[in-house]
Amino acid sequence: MTVSYVINDNTERVSAETRERVLKAVRELGYRPPAPKRNRREIGYTIGLVTGARAHSLQSPGYSGNMMQGILEATDVQGCHLMLFHQSLFHNQDTTQSLRVYCDGYCDGLIVLAPLIGNSLIPALLERGFPIMVIGDSDPDSLGDFVDVNNEEIGQRAAQYLLGHGHQRLVFLHGQDFIRSSLQRRLGFRQTTEAAELPPEARLEVLVTPEQPETFGQFRKLLTLPSDQRPTAVMGWNDTTALWAHHEATRIGLRVPEDISIIGVDNVPEAAALGLTTFSQPVKEITNLAVSTLLKRMKRETMPPYHRLRHGQLIERQSVLL
Repeated sequence: MTVSYVINDNTERVSAETRERVLKAVRELGYRPPAPKRNRREIGYTIGLVTGARAHSLQSPGYSGNMMQGILEATDVQGCHLMLFHQSLFHNQDTTQSLRVYCDGYCDGLIVLAPLIGNSLIPALLERGFPIMVIGDSDPDSLGDFVDVNNEEIGQRAAQYLLGHGHQRLVFLHGQDFIRSSLQRRLGFRQTTEAAELPPEARLEVLVTPEQPETFGQFRKLLTLPSDQRPTAVMGWNDTTALWAHHEATRIGLRVPEDISIIGVDNVPEAAALGLTTFSQPVKEITNLAVSTLLKRMKRETMPPYHRLRHGQLIERQSVLL
């Protein structure tokens, strides 16, 4: 019963000392609750994919949909099965209610797609020694495995690209601070604009998020400034944000790129249709690395934490004045 309480993260019924002793044994023994009548030699390994992405995002081209497709192809190549855990409240769920679901013995390991900073599931799984791979959240201090695009580098390269085309008044449109990719791209952008010695008023950072419509106002005000004060270039932390900025600019009569240049990240289909300059992610490389490395973990191969960052590719279109 004590072991059951610990496995299911019921901290109220066991002392901290007992809990750590049980978890130590779980890690050392590689314990997993057994699934009924399961034989890996006959049915192969099963990987669980945990995501809080909206359902339509998983079914269409874009970041989540592309990663989903890449994971499906990679597991097929490796001869693994894929089980989807899709929960709209995943990022805020109570770990005590979900650990048993993921660790019920049916999955040999988990891929967690784009978790938010502070998600409690990942440390709980790592604490138990459960094989886990993270895609889309590259925490350099993590003791677990991750594969991601180099977000900081993307921010740096985007700023360099805009500066190289003569832009001297730049704005970075960022997401909320619990999204690590936004933070990292913002940091890279900031480092480059600071190194270029732009004054603070010429390298602005503005929050824009659909969950907080009031944040739209600040950027809209910037667009209405006189031409000698208005930003000449904008980077959206992702294509959704960049496309929104494109819409707002054209709505008030500004021309893209003649009056304002815009660049995004992810290379979604809408970006191509609108001629948005953007960065694409090496989805196939990321997902292949993630699945193959997780498979090694599931086979209990010994290796240090696996941290890999891949390069994004600049896709030049018509939204930046050349």
